[in-house]
Amino acid sequence: MQPTTFHYTIFIAAKASTVWNGLRDPEVTSKYWGHHNVSDWFAGADWSHVRSDGSGVEDASGKVLECRENQKLRLTWRFLGEAHEKANLDLSHDGPSEVTITLTALGPDCKLDVQHTGLLPDAPTREGWPAVFSNLKTYLETGKTLSDDQWGDAKPTPED
Repeated sequence: MQPTTFHYTIFIAAKASTVWNGLRDPEVTSKYWGHHNVSDWFAGADWSHVRSDGSGVEDASGKVLECRENQKLRLTWRFLGEAHEKANLDLSHDGPSEVTITLTALGPDCKLDVQHTGLLPDAPTREGWPAVFSNLKTYLETGKTLSDDQWGDAKPTPED
């Protein structure tokens, strides 16, 4: 399978600084993502995506490649352990992919773009990114997440 690029854009009724905090603060990410994003958030730092259920399991990790406050976060992404197996990825083709999240301030609102390159066509992040960022949007705009855990399992309906 050849790696591809996934791109998604969402608009959030929150300041870029609020969205930026929502991407990096482990307590906030645990609310809408079910994981703590853990890092020192500078170029060259390690980051990890640790389940917030108390198990300490890391489902993904990588390196921070670029971190421009309230503007851009670029990092490598690699599924680990059980998440890797669940993704059904072939280790011989699965090097780290790269995620770039760009924030554009629009007055009191924010445009969030995510681009995931080097992504295998069957990787779960294709469906995961829209679910995660929709839940971030809902959380930042209302203080609540989408109802229960079913949003993460949503499958797109086939086009007619």
